[in-house]
Amino acid sequence: MRNVLIGVFAALALLSADAAVADPVLDRIHTQLMLVRAAHKVPAPIAYHAAGGDDRGATPVLMDVKHELRDWVETRLRRFPRKDDPDSLAKALNAELDAADLTCTAPRQPHRCEPNAYGFDGTGYITGVSIATDSATEGIYVVKTDIGILCGNDESAYIYDWSNNHLGRILDDEQIIAPGRPYTPQHIDAVHIAPPMEKSNARNVLVLGHQDWCSSSWYDTYHRIWRTAADGKPAMLLLSNATWSWLNNDPPIAGSINREEALIEFRVRSLDTGVHSYETVRHYALDDPRPRRIDPIALGPRAFAEEWLKADWSDGSAWSDPAHGAALRTWHEKLHVEYLEGEFRDTKHCGAHSDLWQVGIDFTDEVHDRNAKQKYVGPVYFAVRWSPPYRFRMVAVGARPLASCHEVDEDADADRTLFPVQDWVGWK
Repeated sequence: MRNVLIGVFAALALLSADAAVADPVLDRIHTQLMLVRAAHKVPAPIAYHAAGGDDRGATPVLMDVKHELRDWVETRLRRFPRKDDPDSLAKALNAELDAADLTCTAPRQPHRCEPNAYGFDGTGYITGVSIATDSATEGIYVVKTDIGILCGNDESAYIYDWSNNHLGRILDDEQIIAPGRPYTPQHIDAVHIAPPMEKSNARNVLVLGHQDWCSSSWYDTYHRIWRTAADGKPAMLLLSNATWSWLNNDPPIAGSINREEALIEFRVRSLDTGVHSYETVRHYALDDPRPRRIDPIALGPRAFAEEWLKADWSDGSAWSDPAHGAALRTWHEKLHVEYLEGEFRDTKHCGAHSDLWQVGIDFTDEVHDRNAKQKYVGPVYFAVRWSPPYRFRMVAVGARPLASCHEVDEDADADRTLFPVQDWVGWK
């Protein structure tokens, strides 16, 4: 408690010293945000979507605001005592942003970001700054900045390493705003940082997030894997993934990372509308220049069948019994389309002492996506080998069920998770 109070007093002392003179950086940010507000017109929701509007009030000027804000926080962080609680600095910085009338919660108009049918419109305002550190990553600070947009925030994460009495920024994770470039704002759910490599100071970093929007619970989740450089060079982006996901979990995406691997889990659409969604697992080995997806692929035979069908054959072949590779590839080519739709039949265990389960899917011709066309209509049966705990392989696919598979297993496809308790680093 004593250290926290000392940190608060130190932060307030910095704030008081700086407040004596108008801050030119905050003045510039205020001018830029005024330009964003002046250009922003709130459309009716129907007209907005019909026109394909996707800038959400963001303009390239907002990119300048992001960097001005990042550099302003960075300057203060360099002067903050390492031994103190960085949350106290974040509170002081947020108070200064409020006082400069840059935020949604500024005293002059505390409810100004909630004026329209979308429920929240923070366009042209800053919605907060946070600074986090963790005992497992001593000397590492994660700064998150939130910029308001229509119905959500555009959040950026900046990672700093304090070593040899020098604070250096080692990673920028932000969404770019530029003309002609798709804009995909993100809410950052977590940042996980692995211990340094044994032979260098490089680290693996996992950033998890989702698209923040208020009109649906279906939007993209994001996961990105970075590797920081040990020589001051920019961090390398090893993998960037955006997947259409069900966002009603809290948080909608979970993960962890270490020196050798990364594990991520989130919910995706099922081909069976009655099932609705299922937990997908993305487990990557990080020992090659490009991350490789490895077991576990899924947490049940039905989810594995979906993953196998949706994957390209380059992945599907690695998840298939090599003895039946040619036949399985034929079926994969026959069934693999961008938008699958069907109805699951009972999952059956193929004998009390067998490691085979049979997944039945009745593919229909009632595909609701007008841009998609199903290649195959009718029932198909998938023989899946399940080795504990969650290693699955496709053994056979055919239009007729296997005679030995007659024992209905209602627990085989129960909802499971590898993250029953998530210890978040930084923030939620």
